[in-house]
Amino acid sequence: MYGTRPVYIKSGSMEPALPVGSLCLVDTKAERSTLRPGDIIVFSAGGMDIAHRIMEETKEGFRTRGDAND
Repeated sequence: MYGTRPVYIKSGSMEPALPVGSLCLVDTKAERSTLRPGDIIVFSAGGMDIAHRIMEETKEGFRTRGDAND
């Protein structure tokens, strides 16, 4: 799986798109310039992998949110 890594979904923040218990393959070679609002990304925070949807791009990076979060 060169260029990909598995990520196990442990919380319901991305339901129903990514239900708890899902195993996702993440493209580790995705270029930032190809990412757009609506795409799902995985990032690390506090030693945990977090899968969220890009809501908007800012000068500093991306603003993200889980689909199930207000």
